[in-house]
Amino acid sequence: MSATFSFGNDLIVVVNNAGMGILDRVLRPCFNNYSALSEKIYFHYDLYDGPIDFSELTSEQYMKAYGIMKDIFENDLQNNLSIGDSSCQWAIDLWFNEIKPKMQCSPLYRS
Repeated sequence: MSATFSFGNDLIVVVNNAGMGILDRVLRPCFNNYSALSEKIYFHYDLYDGPIDFSELTSEQYMKAYGIMKDIFENDLQNNLSIGDSSCQWAIDLWFNEIKPKMQCSPLYRS
């Protein structure tokens, strides 16, 4: 089974359920500091076991979410290199190889 991050039409990153569970434990507390973001992003994931969906955010909200994720992956995880008892190199690779490029391709992304 798998779960997905959705950044818009055809901008989807698939992660196995175990991996998504680990990422959720890292990402959700940071997004919960911004309730408007958290409610929109996690609505389908929590209610229907659907994607963690960034496509319904405004461009401003999207850029805030991008900044949060960038900070988590490029600072927190790279400096800590573990999530609980597990190495997080796979999550860092997922960020640089799949999530970040797809987030940057979204029409909501502003450079």
